[in-house]
Amino acid sequence: MKNTEDLLIVDAGNMLFKTQNMTSLQQDEWLLKSELLLKIEGEIGLDAINVGVRDLTNGLSYLSERSEKYKMPFVSSNLVYTKTQKPAFNEFVIVDVSGIKIGILGVTEGINPKPNDVDWEVKDYKTIVPQIVKKLKDQDCEIILLLANVGKEQIEKVIKENTDINFAVISGNQEQTSTQIAGETIVFRTKDRGRSIGIAEIGKSKKSPEKMFVDLTPTELAYKQALEKLEKNLGGSPEQIKKEAETLLAKIEDSRKNKNFYKTELLDVDTKFADKKEVKTQIDVVTKKVADFAQQQKLVQGIDPNKLFVGQAKCAECHAKQYNFWVETSHAKAYQTLVKENKQFSVDCVGCHVTGWEENGGFSNPYQVDNLKDVQCESCHGAGKAHLLTSREDVDAKRKTITKVPAESSCVKCHTKEQTEGFKFPVHKQLIACPSGK
Repeated sequence: MKNTEDLLIVDAGNMLFKTQNMTSLQQDEWLLKSELLLKIEGEIGLDAINVGVRDLTNGLSYLSERSEKYKMPFVSSNLVYTKTQKPAFNEFVIVDVSGIKIGILGVTEGINPKPNDVDWEVKDYKTIVPQIVKKLKDQDCEIILLLANVGKEQIEKVIKENTDINFAVISGNQEQTSTQIAGETIVFRTKDRGRSIGIAEIGKSKKSPEKMFVDLTPTELAYKQALEKLEKNLGGSPEQIKKEAETLLAKIEDSRKNKNFYKTELLDVDTKFADKKEVKTQIDVVTKKVADFAQQQKLVQGIDPNKLFVGQAKCAECHAKQYNFWVETSHAKAYQTLVKENKQFSVDCVGCHVTGWEENGGFSNPYQVDNLKDVQCESCHGAGKAHLLTSREDVDAKRKTITKVPAESSCVKCHTKEQTEGFKFPVHKQLIACPSGK
C-alpha cells in the first residue's frame, strides 16, 4: 500500500491480456490472472492506469466494473462510448506530489478493423493529445506526464510536437527498452505486461526559478562522464584525478541543491525480486485454479488427433548420438522448470517448454502433452511422422521430410527479447547444434 505523498505510481496499460483473441482455455486463465492483477494493483495504490487496447479484451463493462470494485484509477483520453461519445474513464487526472502539481493523460491505439458488437471506440490520439495537454496547462500543472500504449515512432512524433509534455511512459512490445529523450521529453519505454519498472527521481529546488527541469543530464551520469574525461586528459595520475574529481563532485552536488534535476533507472522484473508472502499465496491459488481448468478439459481433442509429432524416443532409435547430446542440453529440461513452479498447465507458459504446442499434428491442451514434454528434436527439425514412415532405402525422400538446419523463426518464437536477453541466433544455434554422424 502506498503511504507517502512524495511517490507517484503509474501504469501505461496493456497489463491484463496478451491478445484480443482468446481460446476457452486462455479465457479461463487470463480472467483469473487479470482479476488478481487488478486486485494487487488496487492494493498498491496506483495514481493512474492507462487503458491499453488489449485491456478491453473482455469488454468495457468488465473493466468498468473492476474499476469500481478495486478502486482502480483508470485514465483514458481517447476512449469513448460509441453511442454517447462520452469518455469511458477520466480523460486525465491531476495529482499533487510533494507540492508539485502533476497532470496525467493516457492514450491507446485503436483496432483496425474495429471489432463488432462493442460499445466503445478509440479516438485519434494525435488530435486528442494537444487538447488534453492544453487543459492541464490551463490548470497550472507543473509537470505533464503522458501514458501511452502506442507504437514507438508514432507516439514519439506526437511527443515532439507537444513540447509541454515533460515525461512519457510507453507500454507494449518495444524494440528497445530504456530511458531516452524525445525532443524535450524524458521517455520511458518499458517491456510488455509489466516485465520492467521505470523509476524516476525528481528534485525541485526552491532556489530555481524554473518551473520544470532544465538539467536534462542525470547528475550521476554527468559525474561519470566528466570523470572519464578527466582520467583521459590527466594521463591516469591518481592523486591529480582524485583532487579534480572531488572538486567536480562538489560542483555537481551544489548544482543539485540549487537546480531542478532528475535521475532515472529501468529495472527488469525477474526472479531476483522476491514475491511478498501474501502476494505469493494469492498467485499460488490462481495457479491451482488454472491447473483445475486444464484438467476439466483434458479430454478435449488437440488440433489434430492423428499426431504428426512422434516424440524424442522415436528419434533416438536411429539417432542415438544426437539424442545423447540433446539430453545434456537445457532444452531437455525445459518442462521440468515449469513443474517446479506448478506452471505446466498454464497456456501462457507451456508452449515454450514442450514440442508441437498448437501446431498441426501437435496438441492444444496442457494435459495432452504426453510424450512431447521438453523442447525436443522436432521443435527444431519439424514433425517426424512422415520421416519415420519413409523408407530408409529412399534416402533423398527421407531427407525431404525433415528440416536439417533449423530456421531462426523456429527459435525466436520463444527466445524473444523479453524471454532471452541478448539472444543471437547464429551464436546460440551452435550451443545446441547436434553432432553429425551416427
